[in-house]
Amino acid sequence: MSDAWSRAWRCIIRRPRRSALMVLLMAVVFTALVAQSGVRSTMHDVKQAINTSIGAGFTAHGEPTLDAEQAERLAHLPEVAQHSLEAETLATPAGASAVPGTGGIQLDPEFGGDVSVIGAGNSALYPAFQGSLYRLVEGSGVGSGKRQALVHRAFAEHNSLTVGSTFTLTREGAEVTVTVVGIFDGKADNPSGLPSGDSENQVFVDVASAQELGAQLSAGRYLAASADQLPAALHAAERAAPDLVLDDNSAQFAPVLHAIAGVERLLTLLLLGLSAAGGSVLALVSAFWVRGRIREIGILLAVGKSKGAIVAQLALESGVFALIAAVIATVVGQLLSSHLASTVVAHAGSEALSAVHFTISASSIAIALGIGVLVTAVGITVGVFPIMRQRPQHILSSMS
Repeated sequence: MSDAWSRAWRCIIRRPRRSALMVLLMAVVFTALVAQSGVRSTMHDVKQAINTSIGAGFTAHGEPTLDAEQAERLAHLPEVAQHSLEAETLATPAGASAVPGTGGIQLDPEFGGDVSVIGAGNSALYPAFQGSLYRLVEGSGVGSGKRQALVHRAFAEHNSLTVGSTFTLTREGAEVTVTVVGIFDGKADNPSGLPSGDSENQVFVDVASAQELGAQLSAGRYLAASADQLPAALHAAERAAPDLVLDDNSAQFAPVLHAIAGVERLLTLLLLGLSAAGGSVLALVSAFWVRGRIREIGILLAVGKSKGAIVAQLALESGVFALIAAVIATVVGQLLSSHLASTVVAHAGSEALSAVHFTISASSIAIALGIGVLVTAVGITVGVFPIMRQRPQHILSSMS
C-alpha cells in the first residue's frame, strides 16, 4: 500500500494541470450536490415555519351561546396547541369616550358613546390579529390576567391613555375598571356601520371582565400545532363536543401550502436533474482519465506490478482529489445555501421566517458528498474495468 501511495502522490504532483482539472470538476459536482441538499433543507425549514405559524385551527360556536364546559373540554384536547374563548358586548366607557366621526352611521351622543368590548383569552388569536389587520405597537396583548385592556392607538390618544392607565367600562349597572396593558393599530371592516364597531372603538379585555359586564361566551378559537395536525384536531373536537358548530380555516391556507409544495417539487426535480447531469459528466471524465493512462498502466504491468496495486494507486489518487473537492464543496455549498435562505427570508418579509435558522446538517452534507464519491468511483470503475480484465500481454501489445 505504501508503494501505491508513493506512486499516486508522484503522479498527482508531477501533473498539476491534470490534477487541478480533476479537483475542479469534482468540486463543481460536489458543490452542486451539497447546495442541492442545502436548498432542500431550506425549503423544508420554510415549509415547516409556515406550517407552524400559519394559524391552522377551527372556531367553535354554540346555539346561541357557547357552553363553557364544552369549550374547556376542547381546549384540553392533545391536538390543540392554543385556544382562546371570546365574549362580546357593548359598554360605555366612564372617564373616557369613544372616538367620534369614524363610522358610516352617526348616532346621537347619548346613544353613540358605546364601544365594543371583546373578551378574549388570548387576543393574539383574534382573526384581525391573526390576519395582520391589527398589530401590537406597545405593551402586550390580553391574556390570562384579570382587569386587562388592549385599546386602539386612536382611542388611547383621544383619551390620553398609555400603558398602565386605567379606565372604567359600564353596562346596565355593572362596571369594571381595567388597566391598559397594550396598544394596537390597524383597521378592519365594520359590518355594522355603527361607531362602536369601528376598529378605533374596539376594546379587548380578559374574558372574566367581559362576563362581569354581562357578555356571554360567543366563540372559542383553537389552533393546532401545525396545519398537518388540523384534520386530527377537528376529528377529536367533533367527538368531544358533537353539539357545537365547528368551522375550520383550512381553506384559507391550503392554497399557500399547495403552492409551496409545488415549488418544492419543481425545485427538487430541477436540482436532481442538475446533479444527475453533473454526475454523468464526472463519471465520463473519470472514465476518460483512466483510459488516457493506458500507457502508464501497461508500463506498470511490464515491470511486474499487479492489477490490484494499479487499482489501489488510481483509487488513492481519486481519493485525494475527492478530499480536496469535498472541502471546497462544503464551504462553497453552505455559502450558496445560506445566500438562498437569506434571499427567501428577505422576499417573504415574515417575522416567523426571520426567526428560522437555516442550516445544513452534517448528515446531509455527508450524504451529498457520499453520492459524489460514489459517482467518482463508478466513473473510475467504468474506465478501469475494460482495461483490467484484459491480459497484460494484450495491453502491452496495444501500446506498440
